[in-house]
Order: sequence, then C-alpha cells, then structure tokens
Amino acid sequence: MKWLALWLPLPWTHGVPTVPECDANIGGTPPAELERDKGELLELLDQFTTPLNGLEQQAHPFFGKMTEKEWLRWGYLHVDHHLQQFGA
Repeated sequence: MKWLALWLPLPWTHGVPTVPECDANIGGTPPAELERDKGELLELLDQFTTPLNGLEQQAHPFFGKMTEKEWLRWGYLHVDHHLQQFGA
C-alpha cells in the first residue's frame, strides 16, 4: 500500500480523516492568523527537508517505517494535495 500511495501517479483520496494529533478539533493546533501559520509552515518545511534530519527514526502513523526518500516523497505529495485542495 505504501509503495502505491507514494509512487503511482494517482490522485489522493479526499475525505480520509486525519490522525488525532494533527486534527485541529482534537489534539492539533487550532487555525490561527494566516501569515503566522504560513511562516511556521515554511520553517517546518525547511526542517523537514534538511538532509539526514532523523526522518528515518520516525514512524509514519499509517505507513510505518519509511526511508528518507519515502518521507520526502510523502511530504511533497501531502503539501501538494493541500495546496490543490485550497486552490493554491
């Protein structure tokens, strides 16, 4: 399943619930002022894409253990999915 989701050129399914730690209504951070959130997102993207930043030490909640290459692919697809979702 992980390989299919990361490498086949298929659109991601809409309406899949997020994990609780990322859901703003459960355990995630509630939406705040847009510019501050945008700045935080850019900082997090810089951290996420820093080579050898320990990505392989973390397990994805759905896919489990992933390589750095898989994490970077997932990050790209996930951000792209949300940018398209909001017409950006």
